[in-house]
Amino acid sequence: MLHGLDINITADMSVLEDDLGLATDEAVVPLLAAATASPGASQIIDSVSSKLGTGDIREMLRRIVVDKQAPNVVAGAWISAAGLAG
Repeated sequence: MLHGLDINITADMSVLEDDLGLATDEAVVPLLAAATASPGASQIIDSVSSKLGTGDIREMLRRIVVDKQAPNVVAGAWISAAGLAG
């Protein structure tokens, strides 16, 4: 079994729905300590969360792990492509 964020999932594979609930889904939950939050932080997190999907994370992980790209470069490219830069 491969999980949704597994970088070994390729475009020619099918991701199946677990309609019996036998495998847990990946859940990306942003966490931010209230003491360190700046004004507007929750809006920024919400903007990212509304656009960031499992496929995006899987592709970024593949680029970092397999292609050996720098995480900040991969993340920056995603931010730009998602229209969140600026």
